Amino acid sequence: MGRNTSGSLRYIEMGELMVEQQRWEARCTNDTSVEGAPRSLHDMQEKHRRLKRMADYQSHDYDPPDTQLDELVLRARTKSEVAQTERLKWLLSAVIGLAIGVIASCVDWLIDSLSSFKFDSVEHLLSSGSRSEKAGPYFLFAVIAMALATVAASAVSYGEPLAAGSGIPELKTYLNGVHIPGLLRIRTLVAKLGGVSFTIASGMVAGKEGPFVHGGGLLARAVPDGQPLPGLDFKFPNQFRNDLDKRDFVAIGTAAGVACAFGAPIGGILFAVEEGASFYSTGITWRGFLATSVGVFTVQALFQLRSDSWKAFEAHFGIHRDFGLYNDDQAKYSQHFWWYVWEVPVFVAMGCFQGLMGALFVKLNARLTNWRRKHIAVNQTHRRVAEVLLIALVTCTVAFIATAHSPCRAVPELLQNSSEAGSQLFTSLEQITPSSNSDSDSDVADANIIGKLQEYGEIKDLQQIRIRYFKPWFCPSGYYSTMGQLFFTPLANALKLLCHLGEMQEDSGHAYIFDFEVLVAFYFVMFFLMTWTYGCGCAMGLFVPSLAVGAAFGQMCGRGVRVISRRAIGSRVVAPNVHTYAVIGAAGMLGGCTRMTVSITVLVMETTGAMQLVVPIMFTVFAAKWIGDAFSVGIYEQHIKIRGAPFLEEHQHSSLKGENFLASEKLRVSEVMSGDGQAMVVLPPVAKVSQLLQLLDSCKHHAFPVSPDRPTDSSLEFHLHGLITKSRILKMLEYRIGILVEGQDDFVLPSHHDDLLQMKHKLEDTPFKAKPASLIDLLGVMEARIDLRPFMHRTPLVVSKDVPLTRAYRLFRTMGLRHLFITKDAYPKVIGTITRKDLTEELAGLVLGEKAVTLSDNPIYSQGTITKDEGRNPMASDEGIPLGDL
Repeated sequence: MGRNTSGSLRYIEMGELMVEQQRWEARCTNDTSVEGAPRSLHDMQEKHRRLKRMADYQSHDYDPPDTQLDELVLRARTKSEVAQTERLKWLLSAVIGLAIGVIASCVDWLIDSLSSFKFDSVEHLLSSGSRSEKAGPYFLFAVIAMALATVAASAVSYGEPLAAGSGIPELKTYLNGVHIPGLLRIRTLVAKLGGVSFTIASGMVAGKEGPFVHGGGLLARAVPDGQPLPGLDFKFPNQFRNDLDKRDFVAIGTAAGVACAFGAPIGGILFAVEEGASFYSTGITWRGFLATSVGVFTVQALFQLRSDSWKAFEAHFGIHRDFGLYNDDQAKYSQHFWWYVWEVPVFVAMGCFQGLMGALFVKLNARLTNWRRKHIAVNQTHRRVAEVLLIALVTCTVAFIATAHSPCRAVPELLQNSSEAGSQLFTSLEQITPSSNSDSDSDVADANIIGKLQEYGEIKDLQQIRIRYFKPWFCPSGYYSTMGQLFFTPLANALKLLCHLGEMQEDSGHAYIFDFEVLVAFYFVMFFLMTWTYGCGCAMGLFVPSLAVGAAFGQMCGRGVRVISRRAIGSRVVAPNVHTYAVIGAAGMLGGCTRMTVSITVLVMETTGAMQLVVPIMFTVFAAKWIGDAFSVGIYEQHIKIRGAPFLEEHQHSSLKGENFLASEKLRVSEVMSGDGQAMVVLPPVAKVSQLLQLLDSCKHHAFPVSPDRPTDSSLEFHLHGLITKSRILKMLEYRIGILVEGQDDFVLPSHHDDLLQMKHKLEDTPFKAKPASLIDLLGVMEARIDLRPFMHRTPLVVSKDVPLTRAYRLFRTMGLRHLFITKDAYPKVIGTITRKDLTEELAGLVLGEKAVTLSDNPIYSQGTITKDEGRNPMASDEGIPLGDL
């Protein structure tokens, strides 16, 4: 649309505002009627920088177009076609879940394989030589980590720059109605999910969950198209190739991506509702529910086939949790997660502190991201790769130094080869043949022996237990590295250990709890690395790092509360659960960073099995969000602001600062609109192709009003006949649709329904965008005329110039508009009104029946006692309407 001195273009240039700076600041500081305007030069400059970045973005139009072509297509639809479309939506939702589940399983396998190769190589080198030798193992560890990081960085910097980061801010922006070119391409999918596998395997402080959200949206965008690549067309029905349906499928894909990443189908749906989609409906929820359930089932089935395909039909499904250390049938969580009523204030205090730390993380990361935009820009590929390699080198060096110089602690007595108790335990274990129906004393003793081993999951010998949880690394035989338990292992494994290791023997006073110094070091080191890593030039997620940092903080708090409570009460009867604090701390830190609430609560419960902690988690997450919002926005909203996208928050969403929409409430649409001061580019309903191309080349606008009385001066009004986008015009030229032959004044649309559908699908923007005008073959039609009327949006929304800006904001936000026209007529002529009852399907059916009588004298409607007046508005009568045989 046309820009002007009253719209955003006026504020793109800083000069005139610099001159008025002092007068501006004095007025905005002392006058409450303009409170909400920037009060300092810094605030002015920040808003100007964001406006400049917004100029590069275009919007999607989620308001279904009302064109003559679309009207004819909709009028010809039958009940069976509508039902077929709905069935296809459900089928595609299941296919989306299946596809995401398969890809998630492949990514998990790749991450596990690469991580195992890295750590097994170092362990093999240590076992074959002296454990006091550190140079060789460090060199091998660093080389492997750097090689993996190089692949991860190259996939982004040289493959697809939009694959960097988690992808959640970009998906939120897209679902809000902002177009980001290249965001949902197949190349982005490969670079995203392939890159995150190498990022995590390199040891960088990153998770897979964010990229899975982006990957889910990418797959959901590609599946309904049926043509992901040029020349590759799967011949899918193409009725979903419009902005509205694409948006809904992408929202379903984000839910399935989260569900497959966490193994949490309900949490995935809630994430899409709370954090992902700006436009959500019951239908999307239902279909998303199907997609998440199919996706999680696929992940679990493929995991079992990969683990032991021969026992796939005998395996117990549903007992594995993504962040669980034990199977559900072993870890009786109702017995191992508990809390006391007096701990609630402690949980709230933890949430408040983590809200502060989350705000600190957002502030520091925002500063770092702004610095990156200036000094390590997207087009500086070599610098981006170099930064990723530096981060990987520092991360692996810190992990190696912490492990190499870690205190050594004796392996628990139960796990020592020389332990008489351990030897007897496993000797007895080999002789056990459990019987569920036996009550003998020997069976009870055998159950006690098995119960001791349940601390470690399904493990059959001492060696496997030591290898999995108590690796010596640089410690002598019989000892394990206390730092290496958390630092020299994949971050997801460290999170599992923090939340679960030792929970089976919580009251036994065993020595398996991490050293307090290890927890402190892990907390601060990982917080620093998380802040530095997030936003660099590789694919990564934030969920696992923030959960791990929060779990370490929770362990520290639990240890402290446990000591204080025992000293105060002097009894072991009251024993706070350290693992309860770890789980609650993990949820609180994630809430402090992202400001999510409901979805975090459910995700943490589903992934850890801590169903009993729902109330403490809710209190903690709410406190973290409440305090964090007082100092900053969430990390995803912050990155959206840095990117400069014109993201529209919910109008009812408010912050503790009371700043949201304060300025909008004091303005009218006429004070910010485009058009007053500069003539808009208006197209005629029928124009020569050459003149139309000249108009398109003369401006950078992407949509144009259509009117026969085109204004030549900015002060002149014009009658709005419709709206048409630039992409539709280019599609019309590409397929030579709407071209008038000599002597023809109106373009006649096809009469056959299939021909109408084919024409409609040609004019849509997907699967591929319209070609530029320079690449379209227009030989022989340059002097011909083209009729825009059958293909323009005939009823774009129009409001009076005196409408409050907040009302226009709500229209854009709730309806997904791209444009809103302003008229000077504050008192329009009214010919009727519509109420809620007039929009019901009952009235629509009766009116359509009356129309059938008028058009064809339908005998069905001539029976009974329905009159025209009754059929037009049955709600107007208090009496019932006799329908007879209708």
